[in-house]
Parts: sequence; C-alpha cells; structure tokens
Amino acid sequence: MNRNYSFDSSLNSSGNIVNNNGLNNSSSSGGGGNTAMSYQQPTIIGGQYNPLCFSKEVFVADTFKVDQFIADCRKRVPLESVQKDLREYSKCLDTELVELINREYHSFFSLSSSLVGIDVVLNEFNDTLSSIKSEITTFKGDIHKVRECVEDKLREKKQIDHTKQLLQLYISISESITHIHNLFDQLSLFNNTGQPINSNSLSPTTTTTIISSSSSSTSTTAAKNTTLTLELVIERISNTFYQIQNQLLTLSSEESKLKIFQQLNMKLLELSNQIESKIEPIFTETLRCIIKVDSEIVPNTIVDILFNCLKLYQVIKKLSLPYKIFRKTIVKPHLSSIINIKNLEGNNKGSCDGLSTIYQQIKSFLNVECLSFRKLCSKVNELFISSKYNFVSESLMPELEEQFALLKPIYATGIPDLFFKTFMLSCQFVATLEETMFDSVEQLRDLRQSPSYANFFKRWNFAIYFQLRFSEIAQQLERSLSQTTCYDTIANLQNPQVEQHQFHLSQTTSLCVTAAHCWSSSIFIYELSSKFFRLFLQLIQRYEHYVLEAVQHIESPNKSNIVTTSPITTTTTTTTPSSNITSPTVASPTTTSTSTLSTQQQQDQRSINKYTPQENLVYLYSDILKLIDKINNEFKPMVTKAINNPLKEIEDLINNSLSESVKSLQSILQRISIIIVNHFTSKCSEGLSFINSLTTTYRLTNKPMPTKPSTYVQLLVNPFESFLSNKANSIPSTFKSQWSNDIFIPISEKFYENANGVLSSFSKADEILNKLKKKTTAASSTTTPPVVPTHNTDYDKMSLQLYLDVIKYGQLIQKTGVDVDNSANYQKLLQLVEPFKKYLV
Repeated sequence: MNRNYSFDSSLNSSGNIVNNNGLNNSSSSGGGGNTAMSYQQPTIIGGQYNPLCFSKEVFVADTFKVDQFIADCRKRVPLESVQKDLREYSKCLDTELVELINREYHSFFSLSSSLVGIDVVLNEFNDTLSSIKSEITTFKGDIHKVRECVEDKLREKKQIDHTKQLLQLYISISESITHIHNLFDQLSLFNNTGQPINSNSLSPTTTTTIISSSSSSTSTTAAKNTTLTLELVIERISNTFYQIQNQLLTLSSEESKLKIFQQLNMKLLELSNQIESKIEPIFTETLRCIIKVDSEIVPNTIVDILFNCLKLYQVIKKLSLPYKIFRKTIVKPHLSSIINIKNLEGNNKGSCDGLSTIYQQIKSFLNVECLSFRKLCSKVNELFISSKYNFVSESLMPELEEQFALLKPIYATGIPDLFFKTFMLSCQFVATLEETMFDSVEQLRDLRQSPSYANFFKRWNFAIYFQLRFSEIAQQLERSLSQTTCYDTIANLQNPQVEQHQFHLSQTTSLCVTAAHCWSSSIFIYELSSKFFRLFLQLIQRYEHYVLEAVQHIESPNKSNIVTTSPITTTTTTTTPSSNITSPTVASPTTTSTSTLSTQQQQDQRSINKYTPQENLVYLYSDILKLIDKINNEFKPMVTKAINNPLKEIEDLINNSLSESVKSLQSILQRISIIIVNHFTSKCSEGLSFINSLTTTYRLTNKPMPTKPSTYVQLLVNPFESFLSNKANSIPSTFKSQWSNDIFIPISEKFYENANGVLSSFSKADEILNKLKKKTTAASSTTTPPVVPTHNTDYDKMSLQLYLDVIKYGQLIQKTGVDVDNSANYQKLLQLVEPFKKYLV
C-alpha cells in the first residue's frame, strides 16, 4: 500500500521549519539553532492512541494483503470506522516523520561542510594506486621469468633423476643377474665335490649342506668358504628372479622399449633357459625320491628342494617342463606297468574283467605314492594367484589317453554289454578323479576342457552302441506286435482276469518293458539322452499305430450309421406301422408272447456271452488308461531322473513331449468310447420294438390291469449291464457312468418317441371305435339310455403298463450309473406317463 506523505511546513531563512500558518516553531528550551515542529496531537489515553480497529504491526508483515485486511476489519466495525482509524493513524505517522527530521537537522548540514576538499584527496589516492599497480605488474613479470627458469631446471632435474633411477634399476637388475650366476656356481660346486645329483646324493646325510672348499686358487667362489643348503640356493634363485620380474614391471611401455632394457630382456630369456637346464636334473631326482612305493617317510630336505623347484618353475613361467618331467619320469613307467593286455584280461583271456583292477591300481598310485607330491603342489598353488599346477590334466590324463588307446578290447564296438561296462567303469574312474584330485573349480574346468579328456571319451563309438541298442529294443517290441494284429488279439480275448496294475494285452506289457529298457541302469548312457528319449517316444508312437489299426477296422463298418450331429452313434430301429394295431396275430407280452420273449431273451443272452470285437475293446481301453497313468507317474520321473538336466528348457521339452504322447493316447480312448457307446446303443435299442406290441396286447383282449413291467424292459439294459459286470471291471466308475449316460440318452429319447406314438395311435383308434358304437346303438334303440362303463378301459390298461415299464426302466439305468433325476430325456419320458399313475390300485 503506497502512501504519499505531504508536510504543511517549510524552511525559513534561518533554516528552521515553519508550518503553513507562518509561525516559527522554536523550542522554548533550546538555543537559536534548534528548531521544533508543533502539531496537534490526537487524543491519547494511558500513553497510547485511542483503540483502533486494527494493529499497526499488520502493515509491516510480509503477508500483508489489502483485501484480507479490509475483510478482517469489516467483520468487527463498519467501513466508516475503518476509514476514520486509518486517517488518524496516517496523521500520527506524519508527525513522527517531522520529529525525525528535526532531530537529525544538524547532521544533514554538517555532512555537506565536512566533504569540502575531498576530491583533491581522492585524486592523490588514485595516483598512488596507479603507481603501486605498475610496480606490481613489473614485479609479477620478473617473478614469472624466475618461475619459468626454476620450472625448466626442475624438469631437467626430474629427467636426470628419472634417468638415474633407470640406471640404478639397470644396475640392480644386472647385479641380480650376476648374483644368479654366482648361485649357478654354487650348484656347480655341488657336482664338483664329487657328489653327483642323483637319488643317493640327495639323502639326508649328504644333501644338508654344500661346502665350498678352496681347492683352486683361481676360483673366487670356492675361496669364500660359504655354507649353503641346496634348497636355499634354489630358493635364492627363485626369489632373485622374481625380484627382477617385479622390477621390470615398474617400467612403462616407453621405458621398456629402451635399448638397455631390451638387452636386459634378452639376458633374462637366456637366464631362464639356464635356470631350466640347471634345475631340471635336480627336480628329476628329487621327484623320484618323493615318489615312494613303500610307506617310508620322505625327508624334509627332499620336500624343501622339490618345493623350491616347483616355485622356481612358477616364477620363470615354464610349467610345461615339470609337467613333461613328471609324466616321463613318474607317470609313464607306472602306468605302463599297470595298463596292459595281461592286466586287462585278468584270469579270463579275451575279456575285460581286469579293467576295474587297473583303475583301482591307478587310484592307489595317485592316493598313496603321489600323495606327498600332490600336497606339495597344493601348497605351491596357494602362493600364486594365477598359473597354478594341474598335473592331473597336463601329465596324468594325456598318458592315460595314450596308454588306453593301445587296449582296443575295452572299446568293444560290436558288443553293447561290454561297451556299456567298460564305459561306465571309465566314467566312474574319471568322476573319482574329479572329486578327489582337484583343489579348485578352475582346475576341474581345465581338465574337462583339455584335448586329452575329450579324446579319452571319443574312443567309445556312441553312434554304433545306440544303433545296436535301438535294434535290440525296437525288435523286441516289433516281435510282440507282429505276432498277431491288434484286431485279432482283441477278438480272441476270452474275458481275461488280470491284477489291478497288469495289462490285458501282452503287447501293452511288451511296450512298458521295452520303454523301461531305454532308461535301464545297464543300458542308458547320459551322452545319448536325446537319442534314448526319441526312441522312448517312438516306441509309444509305434504302439499307438498298432492299436489304431484295430480301432479303424472296427469303426469302418459302423461309419454309415454314425449320426453326424452327435458324437454318439446310433442305429435306426424300425417301428411297427400303425396299421398293425388291429392285427390279431401279435400276442400279449404277458400271456401269448411269453414264449416269443423268452426265445428273444435267450438269443440276447447268447449274444451277450458271445465276445464281439466292439465289446472286447474295453480291454484295450483299460490298457491305455493304465499306460497313461504309468507314463505320468512312473516314466516321467524316470526320464527326468535319468537325464537330470537343470535347464528349465530341457525339463519343459520332456514334459511337453510326454504330454503330446498322452494326448494321442487319450484321442484313441475317445474313439474307443464312441465305438462302445454306438455298439450298446444299437444293441439295447432292439428291445424298444416291443413297445408297439402293447396295443395288440390290450386291444379287445379283456386283460386285467397290469401289475408288473413288461419283459422287454429288462432287455433294454441287460446287454450293457452284463458288459459292465463281466468285462469292464478294471474301468474306473467315472468312465462307466459317462458311457451309461451316452448310451441311454438316445435310448430314452427313442423310448419317448415309441411310447408317445403308441398312445397317440391307441387314442385315435378309440375315437373311431366310439363313433362306430354310437351309430350302432342309435340305430338299434333310441329309447335305451347309453351304458356307462364301470371298469377300466383298454387305454387305461395300456397306459398303466407304460407307466410301470418306464419306472422299471429308470430303476435299471440308475443301477448302471445314470443320474435319472438330472437326466432330461428320462424326465421327459417320465412326464409322459406320470398321469397314468392314478390307475394303480
């Protein structure tokens, strides 16, 4: 809120402030120079202004807003009071401002007088600053020149120091090389004393020290009379050479290209060759000493010498030399005495019975005779991060591969059993090496990636072995399937009784046996996992093809009768024309036709006892169900365990492949179910033709009211009921219930059609007869009243018979597994005859 203040006062000639009335407002107590402003003060109560409707601190707040201020004040007082208070507060501020000016009046005027001559002082000060600046610039230039000179001298000194360091490094390396040559002389003195380096000279009594004698006046080394042990000499050579390598590593790439250091590198290469030639005989003899046939304790001096030799080879980065020496000196002689035809044959000439003994002797050699050397190598490997010793991969495995290449019988290409035996023994031996001979995973990886490891297993021809096993397993199943066709096998089955987990068909048993052979512990090889799994699937597929031939052969004569609109195939049953209702030749099912029904029942019973291929398919159905269960619960875990691959892709591939095989078998089950359902639908529907004979049974025969269901009702269920009790024992109840529903749905529908037709035709015939009776009675006597029947009509009797038949039919199909309460077709049939229940006595 901006506010412009105006003061009704001005300065007089003497500098005093006067008001607009022209009065001089001088202080009564001050001197002539002091001035004061007079104003009319507002009313003050208790030292404060009259109470305002707002607080004066609100104007200095950072959050002050005019709209909010007016709104807050308006809540308490009218706007006129707010305006009045604001004006009074404005006058108060004006008076305070005038008082402030009067109090500081002398300060304002004295400031102007004190600034007189200040421009001269400022000019002098500027001149002084300019002169100082020029002096500083000159000084900085001199300092910069001196600094550049000093920096040049420092760089020159640094270059000189660097060159000096390089020269000192060169001198140090040269002295180290000279020291190594002196140590070579120490090694030579060991031979000059007349003690050659062999297994005898390295005994504890002769190898403890190397005494340098002054036998020659020209030999400076011999004149020093120093006493050093052999292991200490080798250790000093190793440490010195290692120190030289570390010193050379401090050089940059540009420094290493200097001529003096290139010459040093040539000297070091020559020096490493000299070390190799000097240490080789010592390493060879100490190696022979540490490999003991008996259990004698190896002397510590021998261990120390060999330890230092191994460490020295690590330092000079020539690991191939100890590998070569160990293989030539130790491994080859021992393996040659173990791996030969005589030991392979054992006591049985021409066999491989001694292979396990050979592997046992090799393991004994590694675990007993080479134990000290192996521990020593492990100790050396702990000192170095890289380039660790791996004598099994570099010395033992190549010699094994070379020695076993001479033993051709163990590869037994044409004898699968011998092939499997020798291969598994070799795998077990290599697995033992991998478990016991390595200290780190890197060493094990090096073994498996070595060429000798791959060549060792390549000599077993897996392709020929699998081809032989393939022929053996496939021919076993093929012989079983080729003995007879599946159709003949099923047709000739005479209600076999088998255990719960056994199969009805010998071909199914043969399939399970041959499929299990693929994963047998005496046949399966992990390297052939994919091939054996493919063979396993092919066996199942061959069995599917075998059983499909029988299913297709049984399906072919029924194809013309299959209803396309429903998966259930039914045959058309002929019904008696409606004209037969007046035929007197049809006998009653309760009296005259008893012999006829008995004959039909006997024929039906004989047909039940006769084994038909359609009914015998239930044995194949049972076998396939058990086979699917065996695949899911036995073969799948067996395959997963045998292959034992942690990759999820492999596991998914196995599961998907087995699932596809199971789906193929399940599709065969569906086709067999359709055949069985169609067969019994047609067979059980034959009895429905007897429904039409009810009209002739009760038409004008004066029969009593029926009390029992007709005989034909039993014929509708007997074939399937006998099938369930005699042949379908091994089928789970869920499948049998599904068959029952699929069979009796169309039968119930046909039952409804025939019953409805009989009732309709009977009712129409009654209407015609009643009309004829009325005309006859009307012509004979017009005075005689109509006779009202006092007994049940023929229609009532036939209707009650249908009701009894339907109730009996429902009871029979319920025993087979049909849920009559939820069967729409049966409920429809029951509703048709339900009104006739009233005729029951």
